Amino acid sequence: MKEKLAQARTLRMRLRQVNRKTVSAGRRVRSGTRKTMHSMGVERARYMLVLPILLIGIVLAALIRMPGTIKARFRPLDGVDARPYCGIAVNAHTDPAAAPDYVSLCWWRVTWRELEPEEGRYDFDRISEEIHLAGWRERGARLVLRLVLDDPDSGYDADIPDWLLEKTASDGSYSLDGMTGFTPDYSDPVLQEAHFRLLNAVDAYFGDDIAYVEMGSLGYDGAWMGREGADSAVPLTDVTQVYIGQYMTAFENAHVMAVRPYREAMLAGAGLFIPDIGNEDTAWELLGLYMYGGWDDATAAYLRPYADFGLSCPVGAWLDSGDAVNRNSLRNLLRQSRLAYLCVDGYEQMPDSLLDELDRAAGASLWIREAEWTEFARPDFSVYIDVIMHNDTEAVYPEDWPFACALLENGKCIYSEMTEASASEWGPGDHKLRVRITLPADFPKGRYDLAVSVTDGKESMPLGMNCVRSGSWYIIGNVDIR
Repeated sequence: MKEKLAQARTLRMRLRQVNRKTVSAGRRVRSGTRKTMHSMGVERARYMLVLPILLIGIVLAALIRMPGTIKARFRPLDGVDARPYCGIAVNAHTDPAAAPDYVSLCWWRVTWRELEPEEGRYDFDRISEEIHLAGWRERGARLVLRLVLDDPDSGYDADIPDWLLEKTASDGSYSLDGMTGFTPDYSDPVLQEAHFRLLNAVDAYFGDDIAYVEMGSLGYDGAWMGREGADSAVPLTDVTQVYIGQYMTAFENAHVMAVRPYREAMLAGAGLFIPDIGNEDTAWELLGLYMYGGWDDATAAYLRPYADFGLSCPVGAWLDSGDAVNRNSLRNLLRQSRLAYLCVDGYEQMPDSLLDELDRAAGASLWIREAEWTEFARPDFSVYIDVIMHNDTEAVYPEDWPFACALLENGKCIYSEMTEASASEWGPGDHKLRVRITLPADFPKGRYDLAVSVTDGKESMPLGMNCVRSGSWYIIGNVDIR
């Protein structure tokens, strides 16, 4: 009995020890769990505090390395260099050295009799000397050509050559105001065929020197209208479209100009010209036809409007210094006409102030009002340039010359690139452009001058702005390549 009691006592003692160890282990587990959870809470709090600090640091570092922008503003100049295809055109017989510096065009009005005195023999070499072609080429000036077949002021009974007179059947001789003239039969196939050969020969010899060709083969003085009192009516559409087609085919690289908005000429992209802008009544009548269309008494035909004249095609005009014009009225006419060029006969008789005003009014006058670009770039990336281009006149530049960007070093072009922006898209007023120049991957690092130009790669359009120039390039600021 005593032994059993002793065993029971021993068992209780062991159970108490096991229970104490179990309780102690539980306490240790709970304590460790609390400590671990407390530690985890602290780490979480620390993590939540450090994370935004890291993010702020990353953003600040990115901002520090992100390029800023540079903005430049410019002012227009009082004068500008000669603008190709724009401005005043003087008589081609003028000594090129005596012409004003701003002149880039010279007008050449010539008769068929002068060009081809014998069938198939063209007198181009002699005529080239008479119009000082070499001198005009040297100064970069181009021709405004008008070929005429009927000019009573020429001093000849007929202005087509004698050999062609013998081949034409009709007699179109007339006398008017003490002058004699000859209106050929424009529908004669012999005349048409010979005319087309002549146009192609002129283009083959003078083509690179010609900017504008005024279709002057029909009507009195090449104005596609009849002379009052003379039997010289302009033929109907089936004949006129033959001559229009010949001009458009022969002179593919020049701007072909029509004196009226003939449908066939407009569909082919021809420009327009006003034969006598000094005669206000006649000039406004033609402008009315251009803008609104209507019945044309000179051609006895209904003409459609061509409201985009001067914007989608160039416009030219002729002015005689002897015309008694009102300066304010002429200024309004020039603005409404959206002229690209103005042929002036006897410019030497005009005051310099008027000539300067006429030159400014004819043709697009471009300059950059504002430019903004990134201060630095890296090789294999692009430099973006935001430009506000301004055109002071109503006319659009007739050539599709692109806007070009370049990086210069010591005035020398290191790298250049043509953009898709074109001068022919910039009408009057402001035009916002975003252009870029993409650098090669191996482009050397350094600081360069950022320059722009409107150019066809051979010559450039002067920009009338206060800006440092290097050749044809206008330096608008600097950029770092890092």
